[in-house]
Amino acid sequence: MYDFKKIVTLIRTFFFVFGVGFTFHVLGFGTPYWSVDKYSSKGLWNTCYTFICLSNCSDIAWFEATQALETLGLFAAFLALVFLVLFIFHPQSSSNKAIFIIGMVSTFIAAGFTVLGIVIYGAKNRDLSWSYGLTVIAGAMYTGSGILMVLHLNLNLQQT
Repeated sequence: MYDFKKIVTLIRTFFFVFGVGFTFHVLGFGTPYWSVDKYSSKGLWNTCYTFICLSNCSDIAWFEATQALETLGLFAAFLALVFLVLFIFHPQSSSNKAIFIIGMVSTFIAAGFTVLGIVIYGAKNRDLSWSYGLTVIAGAMYTGSGILMVLHLNLNLQQT
């Protein structure tokens, strides 16, 4: 028997978890508080001192890798968001499993890139701050949302 309430609740849950994770990722991505010391705060794109922020033009390979991975993670998350919105809010797309699967795979790709970026940055820095923490939470929420999507897909396959 098709349990519509269980399916709808699961869809709402994974979309909410993904949406909060995406918001945290955007905030963590753009703010210059990945690491903070006595004199400055550093982010992926800026280093801020007391009265001035300067662009990060670093040639350090691990830092460029972090920037690239976080950018790819954010791009994959945006792609997943587009496909999930199509799946949930567009009536003709709701029955299309390919759209849902693309959104689910994009969510796991976003989680992977985001987690790799935070692992690299965290391994090289000590004074981590709240922007980094938001990105860690985003990676965990992408992973959780992806797992909920797998459960949703599994429930749908059992129903058919």
